[in-house]
Amino acid sequence: MMTKSHLRGLLPLLLLSPLSIALADGRTAQIAITGDAAPDGNGVLGVNMGTPVLNNSGELLFTNLMTGTTGGSTDNLVLLRYSAVTVSQIMREPEPAPDGNGTIFTFNTDYQLNDSGLAAFRGSLTGTAGGFSDDSGLFTGSGGALTQVAREGQSDPNGNGVISSFNDELSLNAAGRVAFEAFFTGTSGGTTDDNGIYAGSGGSLT
Repeated sequence: MMTKSHLRGLLPLLLLSPLSIALADGRTAQIAITGDAAPDGNGVLGVNMGTPVLNNSGELLFTNLMTGTTGGSTDNLVLLRYSAVTVSQIMREPEPAPDGNGTIFTFNTDYQLNDSGLAAFRGSLTGTAGGFSDDSGLFTGSGGALTQVAREGQSDPNGNGVISSFNDELSLNAAGRVAFEAFFTGTSGGTTDDNGIYAGSGGSLT
């Protein structure tokens, strides 16, 4: 899982450059630039704009380390979506976990965006009941409340062990289902059956 210090090293892929998108008619449109106001009014966009993800609807998902926020380094990491002429906020640290167990304070850089504008990402949490045993999860959101897809400490659908960690990469389809690789502890076969591929959208995993 990337920490904020890691993100500060990765996000400057677009350092000091406005974030732009190529339009179907060949023109280029500016999406965001350093100094733009945050969608919620708390701070402005910083120079660190993360690698953008583009969907087939022309929407774009990107991260930013904002400046001038009320919480400083505790609320400056944000996941944003551009749609038409509007930039909206998908999530911002510190974001309460959907189940109330902990607070999301950072997320992995392998975020995804489907054609309906739904974003998926893996987040790290603090203040969880289980400490290191439940401090990572997979989430989706489109600008309102987040949905928890899977979480460390969650039982295998067949009852064979509990999730101990996730692979960095995930996939999101048009129906909003997230596919991912999970690793388990407490399985009957030990290292012979401690990982698998699963899918979910907020209910039971398959």
